[in-house]
Amino acid sequence: MLGNKDGQMGDRLNVRVRTSTIKGLSILNLNNIVTRSGLMNEVFRSDWFERIDIRQINFVDLNPYASTDWHCHSTQTDRIIGLSGEVKLQLYDGREDSASHGVSELFSLSIADPVMIIFPPGIWHKLFNERDGISSYLNILEQLYDYQNPDNHRLPADTDEIPLLP
Repeated sequence: MLGNKDGQMGDRLNVRVRTSTIKGLSILNLNNIVTRSGLMNEVFRSDWFERIDIRQINFVDLNPYASTDWHCHSTQTDRIIGLSGEVKLQLYDGREDSASHGVSELFSLSIADPVMIIFPPGIWHKLFNERDGISSYLNILEQLYDYQNPDNHRLPADTDEIPLLP
């Protein structure tokens, strides 16, 4: 849940939250801060969230033109931030009981327009790199990956079960 214990985003942070057509998905606009030596970006602050117990942070490099498989989780909420290059993130609401069941959205994640995409369990997602260089992203998680019983349902990247957006 976004917001501090009072349910408010810190006004002094100038952080903006957008909603999407997928129910339960939030887009948290992060701010680039121009410094004398480059750019600085706050990718996480505890006062942005009502309660979050970070258990794991994954840093992922996607090779040029590489793609992950489609995957979704039963209990895990993902918080994805593009760090370098440009990562495309396609989401598909596969939750049968959702008001947005069957809806897809496509996001371009990069440091030029930094956002954190936060989506609940049951949302299928695929990440891909359409560039000829490596692109990177972070995923901030409340759960440790369980190697013995992974919360990770997969479909091939080129499955016909999920419509691919242009």
